[in-house]
Formats: sequence, C-alpha cells, structure tokens
Amino acid sequence: MIRRSKAALAAAVLALTLSHSAAALQAQESPWIHVEVIESGGKAEKVNVNVPLSLAQVALDALPEDITGKITAEFQEKGIKLADLRKLWAELKNSGDAEFVKVESEKESVRVTRTGQLIQVRVEDRKGDATEQVRVDIPVDVVDALLSGEGEELNLRAAIQQLSGRRGDIVNVTDSKSKVRVWIDARS
Repeated sequence: MIRRSKAALAAAVLALTLSHSAAALQAQESPWIHVEVIESGGKAEKVNVNVPLSLAQVALDALPEDITGKITAEFQEKGIKLADLRKLWAELKNSGDAEFVKVESEKESVRVTRTGQLIQVRVEDRKGDATEQVRVDIPVDVVDALLSGEGEELNLRAAIQQLSGRRGDIVNVTDSKSKVRVWIDARS
C-alpha cells in the first residue's frame, strides 16, 4: 500500500513538473511585439511597449469598424484601389530577388529590394555630421496576408497572424536625437 502511495505521489509530482515545464515552454514561445522609442537631448525619454501579439489581435477585434475602415479610406483618398495594389504586389512578388528602387545622391541613399522572403526598405539621410537611417523589413507572407482581404478591405487580422511566426527586427529608425525599434520575439 505504501509503495502504491509513493508511486502515485511520484507520478503526481512528475505530472505536475512536466505540465509546469510544458506551460513555461509554451509561454516562452508566444510571440511578443516590442516598440522601443529613445529620445535624447533636452527632453530625454525612453518608452517601451511590450505586448503579446495575441493581445494585438484581441485589440484589433475590439476596434470599431469605422477606425479600421479609415485605413482603407486613406488609400481611396489618394486614388489607390486595393485591387490595383494587389496586382502590383503580385508582379513584385513574382519577380523574385531584385532591387526595385535605388536613389543615390550626396545627401541621401534610398533602396527598396526584395531579398529572400523580405521586402527591405533602407534610407540613409546624411545631414552634416549626422546620419539618419531607416531600416524596414517586411515579410512577403505578411504582405500576402494583409492584401488577402475582400474587396477594398485590408486583412489586418491575417497580417498579425503571419507576424506571429516572425522573430527579429521589423523597423529601425535612427537619427541624431531619437531611435525607434520594433521587433518580435518570444519574450516579454
């Protein structure tokens, strides 16, 4: 009887340990999106926003439709139809690795490329001794998901879902007085 009790207790402890380990592993693997803004100079400030991507999905679901519709309205105000944007994207996507835009001057450099599964935007603006840099990496599958909406609607939910499989930097902006970084990882 004591042997059975000890065996049952050992099994219970093992089950608790394994379930705790599995829960901890699952929590570690949940994607989080991070936004860090660092301002220097007279009003030096640092802002960090860290939220699970699942929270971003819930927040998006909670937004009134008129707010999410404003994004589409901005395209329409500029005369851009999502159907045309989808066609343009299909051609860009099918072109494979390529340099789409390259602008070089004494004061600035702009490049838009596709490298592997990323659309990369690189901007360098040289002002005297200071250099401002913008680095944006947009996964191809995120753009696919975003443009998978019906009619004149973007599919923000699908784009967030695709971002959940991504790890690493998405946006980096650096100038003489500030730095902005947006990235996704599995930690809070």
